[in-house]
Amino acid sequence: KGGREEEDRGESFYPSALPRADEFAQLNIDLLGGFSARKNGHTLTEEIWRRKRTSVLAARLTLGMGSFVDRKTLSEELWPDLDYGKSRKCLYTTLSALRSALGQTKTGPQYILIQADGIALNREYIASDIWRFESLAREVLLSGSAHSLEEIVEDCLKIEQVFRGPLFVPNLGDPSYFVKMRQAYLSKFVDCMTHGVDAALELENTTAALWLVEAVLKYASTREDVIRSAMKTFDLCGRRREVVELYNSHLHYLEKELACAPESETRLAYESIINRTKRMAML
Repeated sequence: KGGREEEDRGESFYPSALPRADEFAQLNIDLLGGFSARKNGHTLTEEIWRRKRTSVLAARLTLGMGSFVDRKTLSEELWPDLDYGKSRKCLYTTLSALRSALGQTKTGPQYILIQADGIALNREYIASDIWRFESLAREVLLSGSAHSLEEIVEDCLKIEQVFRGPLFVPNLGDPSYFVKMRQAYLSKFVDCMTHGVDAALELENTTAALWLVEAVLKYASTREDVIRSAMKTFDLCGRRREVVELYNSHLHYLEKELACAPESETRLAYESIINRTKRMAML
């Protein structure tokens, strides 16, 4: 018996008793353009999640950006029709299912962190497209003169690659927080793209400007500053017919949906392009 105890104690110091390397594989939880999760490059399929609310909990914690989210907040959002006592029990079960889906073990990395009544994802082992998006957006929108025009364009092109679509919104529980964040991320994306277009045009990089314009028009084809950036870019690229089509389409939208006229800045920008084109044609 004594020998067996010595053997047990000794085994814990050998590499064979340590967690396998694949247990430390980094997880990716992406929410832009839909929910997806990967571990070590392999997609975690729907079968792994078992319960739908497991993936919703993963998405909600990802939106927490690595900070702790209160259990009561999670319970109210995921089970809005239950009292707190019952929803807290459901959260406990779903949290266990999430640990299982992520492959968390006692000896491996702790993907989920608990602190008092708060729950968070461990950013040491988990990556996300929205975290990458936020980092790049801060560089573009908040760096000011510390960021060169070339760096702004480069970061905006990276943002365009990261932003695969609007933020994932679940179809169960109370999705109002996801809906609010979807709009916030979309607005931030548009702001970044317009900054990128302006920087690219200042650098006379019409290829990058056109790429960013076409990306932003997919999500904000009626925003006035986007319309102006697009018209300016199309004009410099010699695509004046698209200037006319875009402006007329915008006029139709404003008249039909909002019963109003475009901003004077937008109208003047269009007239400047058209009048210059007419003068060139006459010459």
